[in-house]
Amino acid sequence: MSTAARVLAIVLHHVRLADTLECLASLTRSTYPHLEVLVLDTRAIAGSAASIRATFPAVEVLELERNLGYAGNNNIGLARALERGFEFALMINDDAVVAPDCIEHLVRASLQDRVIGMTGPTVYHREQPSVVQSAGGELTPAWITRWKTDCHAALATEPRDVAWVPGCVLMVRRELCEDIGLLDDRFFTYWEEVEWCVRAVRRGWRVVHVPAARAWHRDPRPVAAAATYYMTRNRLLALAMHRAPLRLWLLVTANLAATLVSWSVRPKWRHLRPHRTAIWHGLLDFARGRVGERR
Repeated sequence: MSTAARVLAIVLHHVRLADTLECLASLTRSTYPHLEVLVLDTRAIAGSAASIRATFPAVEVLELERNLGYAGNNNIGLARALERGFEFALMINDDAVVAPDCIEHLVRASLQDRVIGMTGPTVYHREQPSVVQSAGGELTPAWITRWKTDCHAALATEPRDVAWVPGCVLMVRRELCEDIGLLDDRFFTYWEEVEWCVRAVRRGWRVVHVPAARAWHRDPRPVAAAATYYMTRNRLLALAMHRAPLRLWLLVTANLAATLVSWSVRPKWRHLRPHRTAIWHGLLDFARGRVGERR
């Protein structure tokens, strides 16, 4: 693969038009010359596609029939990248922005080894631009959380292998998509990029954090109860897909049970009662085999 590798940036736009425009503005400042941009518009806001086209005429905007979630929407963009022969696809959330040299660093790192299938930048908080939000991460024992990350690694100078990189800004190589497939749309949202990374590593691909590449993403907190539902159900779905041993299931069950008890009996967690209900719904829907969007 040559250094003239073409990159398609896939931007998911839902309801944050101002954020989407800022994201696109950061991409137009990219120093990487072989970059094209595709916006996937869920049409949640009337007229948003027209606003994007008027502000950024060179950007392609695809209006989706319905919102398929992070996984399903990105899969549409990834399929477009594969059909058009792009060597890399950069998935980026509408509330993220990238440094001008971010894509250049990601591509350069990817070209160092053909088995580097995914790369991710150091991600900082938009609200606190010098505070690290993610620098890649490892799964904790029993996959209790996907957010365990060594933020000190952001000070590293060389790319390093990690278990996963966050989906807010994630670059993927076309050969990886052709080998292991795209995101699993049964997740709808949350955990899909983690499962994808796990699937890739188990197939012999490398997932790499690139410290020199920088991006900024809005703080995901406070977490909505709907997010707690998906994180609960989808963590169990990922464990089932990868045939986790009984020991992991016991650890996860114990963690969920402790959380439910604490949020039920301790007065200081009274405000988390909606999240407690969301955990119950997530458990029940996993047991019932319900996947995709929760309606």
